[in-house]
Amino acid sequence: MKKYTYFLSLIIASTFLISCDGKDEANEILEDFEDQIIFVDTYFSFFVDDTWRYNVAVDAMPATKDTLTVVNDQNAPSGFAKLEASPSSTGFMTGLLGNGFIKVEDSQLIYQGSLSLPIDPDNPIDINIGEVIVYDEEMPEGTILSTVEQSITQDVNGFPLTVDIIATSRQTGTSTNYTVNSQIFDKAIHSSLVVTATISTEILGLPIILLNPQEVLLVENTFGINVGLVSSTATLDYEFVDLTPFGITLPFPPTATSVSIQEIDSYEVTADDN
Repeated sequence: MKKYTYFLSLIIASTFLISCDGKDEANEILEDFEDQIIFVDTYFSFFVDDTWRYNVAVDAMPATKDTLTVVNDQNAPSGFAKLEASPSSTGFMTGLLGNGFIKVEDSQLIYQGSLSLPIDPDNPIDINIGEVIVYDEEMPEGTILSTVEQSITQDVNGFPLTVDIIATSRQTGTSTNYTVNSQIFDKAIHSSLVVTATISTEILGLPIILLNPQEVLLVENTFGINVGLVSSTATLDYEFVDLTPFGITLPFPPTATSVSIQEIDSYEVTADDN
């Protein structure tokens, strides 16, 4: 997909000329008008009905397929587009993008929404991360794009957890002739999202650290020119403090490592080859 803008003055002029002159001259005016369209490459398409299909592999589970589609949502914040994920999606980025809104502003892709930390798969911790810059075409490799700090309290199986997180997005480079599933993308842009978390609780009125400050989530994304997200690897890794010597057993997994890999399979996006 290529973004394009129109000159309002040309529209007005064409309207008057078409209403006053013959068909041949009107066609000439329209042809001249089309020559004035400005085409700009982008790394994410978000016209209604644009669709992406992904092959998803999560740990040793059988591979699945996810779908993302741009839908018309009247409740979307001004300037943002809504992506809808297929109901059975398993890819981390499929879920993240389907649980929020996106917009392209100048050289940036901006996400507004929330992410889930599946510390307890049956009761994930949902964190509102507000607006985050996913990538910025003009920033060099290594640039920190956004930092969001959040503190929430959530009951997980009877434990009132306080979760303090720092989510950081970072520009991680560009590449040419990037290949995914035998599909070659002329240019690609790379970025990452890192979530660091500390989790604490109270037991018998005493504050207890359950999860020492650690990087619990790393998401590495690649966006293909004029397409959108073409690959993503999300790694969840955490280890709670061992409280069994004190007779305390946590009602959720004390440690976990999970890797979700999604790669583009096919897509239909609004495009223009001019």
